[in-house]
Amino acid sequence: SRHAGQKAHRGRRLLERWMAGEVEMDPPPNIMFDSKYALPLLYHQETRGRFTNEERRLCRPTFLVESMDQVVDFGNGQIQIGDLYQVTKDRRHLVLKYAGADFFNRYGGHAVYALHKKEENAQRVKELLTNAIADNARGEGWILQPFVESKRTLKDMGVTSRDGSNTNPYYLLLRPGYHVEEDGSVKNVGTLLNLRITWKVHGASDTIWGLAV
Repeated sequence: SRHAGQKAHRGRRLLERWMAGEVEMDPPPNIMFDSKYALPLLYHQETRGRFTNEERRLCRPTFLVESMDQVVDFGNGQIQIGDLYQVTKDRRHLVLKYAGADFFNRYGGHAVYALHKKEENAQRVKELLTNAIADNARGEGWILQPFVESKRTLKDMGVTSRDGSNTNPYYLLLRPGYHVEEDGSVKNVGTLLNLRITWKVHGASDTIWGLAV
């Protein structure tokens, strides 16, 4: 909505003023935990050296979309981003996700595109990538990740059912939560499960929520 867009703009402007040293905020803002920008740090050429291979295995290859001649590798060979729209759909089994601060695009999977889906033809993929690069130039980034075609049932996870509903397949999203202890160690304090029939697994009304124990 227009009102939501105005709020997002004001919030972004406040963060920009804080980063420029024009205002003080206490405590200082930290949105990295809630931002997809954190994921490419594991693989970006300027930051990957700060992480081990074991840490990189925590998430699938993730790249910030920066230019058409940028080379990426999702495990099936190197390719330039500008060539993704020309290859077969099997080669672009990828998801393009908005990672910026715009309120509408961050909400409800609005700006999440599976580049291999039949509705995303070659010209459409080219347009999406072109727009993503233009957005990145003005500080509103997009990321690319492999599309994971995997479904689980509640029965797989040990949930019993009298009517057989536990055999329905769902896409699964895990949301782990961590706490930094006083001695500096990191402890997992719980993991939320999101289950949904469609591949966009978020907090829609038909999402099944649960706590992994």
